[in-house]
Amino acid sequence: MEIIELLEDERLKSVQKTEGTLTFWKSVPKDKYRNIRSAALKLISMFALTYLCEPVFSTLKHVKSKHQSILTDSHLRELLCVSTTEHKPTSRELLKAKIARSPSK
Repeated sequence: MEIIELLEDERLKSVQKTEGTLTFWKSVPKDKYRNIRSAALKLISMFALTYLCEPVFSTLKHVKSKHQSILTDSHLRELLCVSTTEHKPTSRELLKAKIARSPSK
């Protein structure tokens, strides 16, 4: 029944045409379409989590196979943090940081 009512809701049709999928489902009223809204948001979050986890698992597989004999849990955690970060340092930034830390003569 919820899906029929949802398909006939003119306000939601407008939101669907102008907004993205996630915004659309967030704008669907909880009290009126509780079951379908909940199922849709769970489904959307599954794909988002899969998308985020895939690169980490690939990196983990590569790191563990290449360096398995010398890795500790601490090393593995640090390698994963470094290899999956979005931050791209520049050599200029690294040099400034090194100069700032070095004792002056």
